[in-house]
Amino acid sequence: MACSAVFSQNPDSTALYYTRVNYPTEASHLPSGYFYYLKQKENYLNNGDTLKAIDAQRMAAIASFKLGNFNESEQLTVEALGWLQAGCTTSWEKYTAIRLISVKHWSITTLP
Repeated sequence: MACSAVFSQNPDSTALYYTRVNYPTEASHLPSGYFYYLKQKENYLNNGDTLKAIDAQRMAAIASFKLGNFNESEQLTVEALGWLQAGCTTSWEKYTAIRLISVKHWSITTLP
């Protein structure tokens, strides 16, 4: 897997689901955001875009955490850290990926 810059392929959908995960106003918002980001993660991995996959996984983990699935949220985080180690080779790529992972809800104290 290779890392690349993080840009949204579909800004309208991404903005909608970002809002649903971070500022849910209906009971269906978190689950729909969770499944959207899991699907996006798979699409990014299939296209070899590790950084976008890490960001989508981060959003899925945030939704999972807010839904009360704490163990799954942690598992999603650990999985993304594995992609970081396997797919990002330069210091800049690792720095960028860590910034994506640690934004708001995740904190990283050590790297594997």
